[in-house]
Amino acid sequence: MGLQATNAGIDFQQRVSAFMMILMEFEIDVSKVLGISNADEKIVKINFEACESIDDLVLTLESGKKIYFQMKRTISLSDDTSSEFYKVCKQFVSQYEKNRTFDLAYILMTRSEASGAIVQKLRRVLDGIRLSRSFEFIRTLNKEEKDAFDKFCSNIKNIYKKDYEEEVTEDKLLMLCMKTYVETLDIEGGEAYEKTIFLMLYGKLQIEPILFWDGLIARAVEYGANRRCVSVESLNQFFDKYKSKPSDKIKLSVTDVIEEWKRNLQEEDIRFDYVVCKPTEKTQKDFEMSSNTILIIEMYRFLESERKEGRRYVSPDMLYLKNGMKLVVLFRSSTQSRCKKFLESLNGEENSEIIVMPANKGETKCTAAETMHKSLIVRSFDDNKGCNCINCGKFITDKTSYLIEIDNDEVSNVAGLVHKECARPIDRIIGECLLQIKDDLVSLHRFDVNRWIELCKHGKTAWESISLMSIDKRVMVANNFDVFEDGNYCVCSILENGNKHYISKRGKIERFGKTEAVRLMDTYRESIKKAKEANDPLGYTAETISFGSYQQCLTNFSNEKFIECIDAKIEPYNQVIASIYNDCNTYYTPLIYFSVDGKPLILNNGVFPLISDPFKVANCLDNWTRIGNEIGIYELCIIENDNDFILKISSLISMRIRPIVDCFFLPSQELASGIPIFLEWEMEAAAKGMKVTDI
Repeated sequence: MGLQATNAGIDFQQRVSAFMMILMEFEIDVSKVLGISNADEKIVKINFEACESIDDLVLTLESGKKIYFQMKRTISLSDDTSSEFYKVCKQFVSQYEKNRTFDLAYILMTRSEASGAIVQKLRRVLDGIRLSRSFEFIRTLNKEEKDAFDKFCSNIKNIYKKDYEEEVTEDKLLMLCMKTYVETLDIEGGEAYEKTIFLMLYGKLQIEPILFWDGLIARAVEYGANRRCVSVESLNQFFDKYKSKPSDKIKLSVTDVIEEWKRNLQEEDIRFDYVVCKPTEKTQKDFEMSSNTILIIEMYRFLESERKEGRRYVSPDMLYLKNGMKLVVLFRSSTQSRCKKFLESLNGEENSEIIVMPANKGETKCTAAETMHKSLIVRSFDDNKGCNCINCGKFITDKTSYLIEIDNDEVSNVAGLVHKECARPIDRIIGECLLQIKDDLVSLHRFDVNRWIELCKHGKTAWESISLMSIDKRVMVANNFDVFEDGNYCVCSILENGNKHYISKRGKIERFGKTEAVRLMDTYRESIKKAKEANDPLGYTAETISFGSYQQCLTNFSNEKFIECIDAKIEPYNQVIASIYNDCNTYYTPLIYFSVDGKPLILNNGVFPLISDPFKVANCLDNWTRIGNEIGIYELCIIENDNDFILKISSLISMRIRPIVDCFFLPSQELASGIPIFLEWEMEAAAKGMKVTDI
């Protein structure tokens, strides 16, 4: 049994190490994953099993700052000198005593299933110390949090006495606390974070992400065994063997397209505009043109004065020339050959009269303006580097897209990728990109994977909590009232174990005025008294902190201990306390919904389907089409914040449309699984015997 635990611990350590390698290779800031506010830098070096006091993993950031990891798959809070936690504390003290300026953080990395006293209580205390930069707020903590902090401090004090024969000063203890972090990563096989890693790797590799991930973990084991120090350059060489590469000269990955374009862009590519256009009615009369005239105009972009002169482009499709012509633009590009292809695509214009207006080409030479403009375009492309359309802003999951330059009255010197259908006539097309997008990602139409990963870090609390409920038919009652943050007081319940729990909405502590806080406290006390008399007391579950009567908690969370509420009181609102106890940035979101032709997808049984996991998209679509839904071209959109979520579902429910998360239906169209969403007023109406629209 001990050997299994050891193997599991090693596997956890190497999985975390492999993940850090991915962050370094793809230049992702550490702050996107770890809760270190001043670590918004990229990793440049990773030390495996370093010769340091905290030795499991050491990250070196761009600035030279270092982050130290001690990995423990499971660990319990203890002040026993033979315990794992005591040994971790000893390593942190030893590293701190080296007094290194660049030591940024000492991280105890574990899993969320480790001791709650560490991953919840101690973590909150340490976060609070960093926010307040003092020990003042410790007196406001509940008993369990104080106990956790006391054991941590006891270890630190004992270590200083035994190893350094001195009493640790309060300043030194404070600085050590501010450098100490507790972080969790549930990164084992099939868990949420491993799936997130697969999303990050989509489209970036020649092989399947799961196969590469397993190989990278094995690589981390090898690096650890040999105590390797891996730089960005050496890791690049390893990753380059597996990154997506052109299968021929036509098919390129987005990175290859960018580099190829930057290499090949010359001043002559900046020099000319090739525009296909039609004259307006006034221009037809003024210049004696017919209505079926098509003009192909070749123009110098920079005249002898080295300024753009002689024409104005106005969004979305107008061109005004200095000679008075007003033209409707059909197509604009940097090359004559691309204009020719566009003309060939105009099959319905057989009777058109084609008029070519070439530029007066003499001996041409590169001008300073062209060279400068080229540098501006390259810099703009670097700024917009990625897979988001610079017109609509949505993610590009198509296999082909345009590379354009935006140059008109409103905006100029901007370049980037666009969906083909998003390219406006006046957008200057520089090239066409054939992207190496995996079929799995293509099916997630315009779904911004990177944005989803970023939002998930501090969101979806509601759906993660409800998934732990032991009852089969689960529903979500959403609070659709605005959370005002003007009051100076908050209300908390006092639990039988001496702890307290603040009343919150959407994962955040509620703020009240003094009168409302007193009223709520009195109401709450009366409810506690009545529930106690009915032998069904109110309380919270120990792990998920779910509120309800004893009977409700026993039914919904049968595996958790019940902690009874014995009283309620009001306290002054404190920003530091709120920052510690607030569970998330967003409570309900992010969530995914389908958009068809700019409107939300509503199934034929009156359901607005939402998805909490992009990996469920294919199965959901298959199920919905089997019950008679014809779903055409769609986009996957992200609801990013709770206010947007409330606005959308309130509007739909008012139209008798039921939002359901992760829904699957039987052939009869009855709900087989999923989480219907109701608003509070619906539940209140139902309690009064009023009819509530159901699915």
